Amino acid sequence: MQAFIPLITIFALLSLSTLAATQAKKSGRELYEANCQACHVTGAANAPKVGDFAAWKPRIAEGLKELTGDVIRGKGAMPPRAGNPKLTRAEIASAIVYMANQSGANWKEP
Repeated sequence: MQAFIPLITIFALLSLSTLAATQAKKSGRELYEANCQACHVTGAANAPKVGDFAAWKPRIAEGLKELTGDVIRGKGAMPPRAGNPKLTRAEIASAIVYMANQSGANWKEP
């Protein structure tokens, strides 16, 4: 019976860490507000403004995979990972989906 106690403890800890990770997940909008809006609201350094359908149309045509790669690598004046090395690929994609959807796309959250 004692051998089951450590297993139960491990499963409980894994469940709690999964729950904490799920609760900590930020929405695309939250990620955009924290990492992207400074440039994508003002158009700083030629960043396409969110809501500018004409500026976003060719970017939307590139697709999410290509845009995500652009952000990871950095493009133009935008540094790699939008200047936040802690952003994951999934978080970057989520922020892109939010911006693109505000600018004419109809993409689902990754």
